Amino acid sequence: MAGQGHKTVGGRFNVMTLGLLMGFGVGMYFLKDYQIVKRTPPSPENFDENGNWKHKSFLKVKFTDHVQELELTPEAKQRLLEEQKLNKTQDAGSVENNDGK
Repeated sequence: MAGQGHKTVGGRFNVMTLGLLMGFGVGMYFLKDYQIVKRTPPSPENFDENGNWKHKSFLKVKFTDHVQELELTPEAKQRLLEEQKLNKTQDAGSVENNDGK
């Protein structure tokens, strides 16, 4: 029976907490390029004539009944476009090299 320690509630809680944190970290890593919360610029109707926020218009949450696809963040879209352009130029260069042989 040597090597088998007594499992305590504190030890199980520590393992559960570590697992949840690691799971959250992995999930955020895989979803970093997607807009989980859609942010829109503030509309002019939220401001008064002096340019100050109107009372009770700082945060508005809108829920919809339908599910939309996740959209890429602007930075991720730009990175993907650049990668596609790079791949096209490399493919075009390899086709030219094959035609010349």
